[in-house]
Amino acid sequence: MRGGSTFLGELFNQHPDAFYWFEPLHNYQLTRRPPHISPDFYLFSQGSESSTLTSEELQAHLDIVTKIFSCDLESLPMYIFADDFFTSWEVPKKMMKYRTCMDGTPTKQTSASGAALGKLHNFNRIYNLTPRDLRTNDSAIQRKIESTKDVDFEKPEKVNFVFPFKVRSCLHLLEEPCRTSKVIAIKSIRFAAEFIPHLGNAIDKVIHLSRDPRGIMNSRSDRDPIKRVKEILCDHMLADINSRRKQAIQNPNLFFPLKYEDMASKPLQFAKSVYNFIQLPTSNETLGKFVALTHQKKDNGPVGTSRKNSSATASAWVSQMVPWKKKLVTEACAETILQYGYT
Repeated sequence: MRGGSTFLGELFNQHPDAFYWFEPLHNYQLTRRPPHISPDFYLFSQGSESSTLTSEELQAHLDIVTKIFSCDLESLPMYIFADDFFTSWEVPKKMMKYRTCMDGTPTKQTSASGAALGKLHNFNRIYNLTPRDLRTNDSAIQRKIESTKDVDFEKPEKVNFVFPFKVRSCLHLLEEPCRTSKVIAIKSIRFAAEFIPHLGNAIDKVIHLSRDPRGIMNSRSDRDPIKRVKEILCDHMLADINSRRKQAIQNPNLFFPLKYEDMASKPLQFAKSVYNFIQLPTSNETLGKFVALTHQKKDNGPVGTSRKNSSATASAWVSQMVPWKKKLVTEACAETILQYGYT
């Protein structure tokens, strides 16, 4: 979305008491929508004031998030682990042992299961099963594959016939740090604020991150048509802040509203504020690692977290955005800009 959430996620990735999961709903979206569709279009469409997900899709979102918060990772559908973010990108620190295991040589049993079941014409259905479903013999797994639904998504290069059985073997290396961490944090741009009440006691705190729509659109590629900015971005933002305000009446301590611009300009101050909100202890080492990301020798790409000057990155749209685009977004998103307190 280009709103700074990956940068915010580093607060949890860098903290030794937090277990951090990056975009766990990404692959679910890919099983339901064509690749490369904007998460805003996925959650909202045609200027709707509430999410247009079906009840089945909403329940899937809630199930995935709840299972991660409870560290019931064996009950997650296998396609969650077959995500490009898991297999190709740099994973969060507490997932590195799992990633090393997954990138290693498979055991004989793992290879044998992959070779035997990979011959099935409907083997792809295995990604609708869970790691727990695979903790049985190959004959029982075959029956489960044949009885479940088809699932389709773009598979990374590492996702082959052996992959599901490697997940079965390596998953304990994710479960252990999850269960021993004081805080479990999920970063997601695919979870609308209106979904949060459905989580009940499964969630304690929510950090609602925002960024000036003009800054977001300046950072996005031309693939997202700027003339449709209201429906592809600002309606979603407006729906989220309206839902947050309604929920805050009943639960005033649930949300921490945070502007990317504030965090980027004063990273130490707002890092301390976020840690205090979620009741995580701070240390000079942890804070130093996060603040260091804002003063690197060079930026590490458009979706990276390291910046030469994070404050300059946040406000770059002011000088970089061509006048007609700036005027278009300002007018189309006037209500959103007002409600979030931008000028």
